[in-house]
Amino acid sequence: MPTKSTGIKLRLKKGDLELEIEVGSDVSEEQLKLIQKLIAPFATSETNRNERKSRKRMNTEETTYSRLKKAISVMFKTGEWFTSLDAKDVYEEIYNEEIETSTCSTYLRRMEREGFLESRRAKGRKIIEYRIRDLETAEVLAAKVVALRGPSVEETF
Repeated sequence: MPTKSTGIKLRLKKGDLELEIEVGSDVSEEQLKLIQKLIAPFATSETNRNERKSRKRMNTEETTYSRLKKAISVMFKTGEWFTSLDAKDVYEEIYNEEIETSTCSTYLRRMEREGFLESRRAKGRKIIEYRIRDLETAEVLAAKVVALRGPSVEETF
């Protein structure tokens, strides 16, 4: 014989965050609103993600690549070593917008190829560190790369 439900039990997980809520059947509207506030950080839906991507595409003035490059230029001094996770954090802090770790790493490698950054593998670690090259040298190298291969997709928009 099935037992009668006496409420709701929610178990949510997003990254390192976990939340478990058990609510009885006598929940008030005010309590439900409080619960809604608690679960909001867990509720990023695919629809919200797609809406953000659409807004991003509509902003044709700056690409993710150019914004990442700008964020790095602003937050890290020439010669200061940083990782892709540092760059990701800086981007997300400045633009209040997520960037995938893989995208960030790809763009950092592209900036290195263009001469804006240089990299090294940290001693005894698998982590790659980057730093801004001397800006004059970086600009000259970037101009040579563009001349050799033509403008990148980001530079044409």
